[in-house]
Amino acid sequence: MHRINTSFMEKSPDLTWRDVQHLIAKTAKIPNPVEPGWAINGAGYHIHHRYGFGLLDAGLMVQQAMLFQTMPPHRKCSQEMTFDPVRILPPGGVVSVHIQSDGCRGTDDALNSLEHVQVTVSITSVCRGDLSVDLISPSSTCSQLLGPRGNDASAAGLRNWTLMTVQAWGEEPTGTWRLKVTDNKGTVAKCGRGEAEEAAGAVLSATFTLYGALDPQRPGSSGPLETFVSMGKRHQIPLSRRGEWGEVSTQRLIQMEFEMESRWKVTADDIPAPLQTKNTKLKFRPAQSFSPQDMDDTNGEAFRAHLEQLWNTLRSKVESNWALYKSMAKTQSPQLRLTDGALQRFLRGEPKVGVAAIERLLISGVGVASESPPNPLAQLLRSVASDVREMRHLKDILGSRGAWQARWGAGGTGREKRGVTHFHPPLPVSATPRERTAP
Repeated sequence: MHRINTSFMEKSPDLTWRDVQHLIAKTAKIPNPVEPGWAINGAGYHIHHRYGFGLLDAGLMVQQAMLFQTMPPHRKCSQEMTFDPVRILPPGGVVSVHIQSDGCRGTDDALNSLEHVQVTVSITSVCRGDLSVDLISPSSTCSQLLGPRGNDASAAGLRNWTLMTVQAWGEEPTGTWRLKVTDNKGTVAKCGRGEAEEAAGAVLSATFTLYGALDPQRPGSSGPLETFVSMGKRHQIPLSRRGEWGEVSTQRLIQMEFEMESRWKVTADDIPAPLQTKNTKLKFRPAQSFSPQDMDDTNGEAFRAHLEQLWNTLRSKVESNWALYKSMAKTQSPQLRLTDGALQRFLRGEPKVGVAAIERLLISGVGVASESPPNPLAQLLRSVASDVREMRHLKDILGSRGAWQARWGAGGTGREKRGVTHFHPPLPVSATPRERTAP
């Protein structure tokens, strides 16, 4: 996918991420028409719950990218629903929630062509893996947002889970949507559900969010579907098939699309040279202007918090492996005591501890521990030595942040003086301020 994106972005550098998704939906091909599950949605796109829009064709995407018109601005339309009383889900039963939508008509968020649809739900359940959630659009397109999961025996339910679908791509959002929650009792054997259950769960709330665009020239949808999308274009559905719209004619249409897409091959000769290239002058920031603040678009505190989390993780791992090594060692040699003291001072963040010396002590210990196989002691020492090296790099990064912290006025410890920065190790999650050992 990365190589395909690179190919057509070279030809059409002005495409946005939404344009790329529209190109995929318009040009993807049906790989196997007899595979169960293929359908035509209300906007004429062929869709599948496993294969999405189908198989990518790099040549066709590049060709169509040359002709593609950038999509109108992105819009978002949302509505929240809290159910009082809650909708009880019976064992092995179904709860259907009807959602009436006008696509935010008459507001600045109005849209009439769907892209992504999100549903954030809160559902209690005695066995979460037995739950499935489906969304049926006003055009009767069914999207499986969540399927049953045989290994999910949790009783925590779904708490503000956000589920998404693109199966209604291009459809008109106005009308009645149906959210269908099903208890597929018996899917998860570990749940051991009995016959005396009064309820399998309850649907508490749902937030319905539509993403798409407003196309003023789009005609209103009425009557049966007349066109379908294939090979980047819209095609008329044969008259003989329009009156038979249903499961049988859908399969016929899928087969017809497959045969058409199989015959149409795009070669390099079919891709025109770009008439005009825009935005090809890249602007590079000089290397000396980079600061850690650029990593997270804030004052750098988020980046520091990430580094501190890495330090805590490595410290816990080193402490655990070192404690295990000491418990397995046969004798408390002078070398072990020397290494232990230096390592403990390093973990406390003392500034005058030579990490290289600790590494030499650890590596020399590997040789001793490896004298007679098997050698779990050697593996422990290698792991500790490797983690100490990583911690040394983190210590250098964290310790060098005082200059820019003082400049930006955030994240400083108040100890940066005369250009000298001291490293103060972050506290583990369970520690208290009294447990910090200041250098």
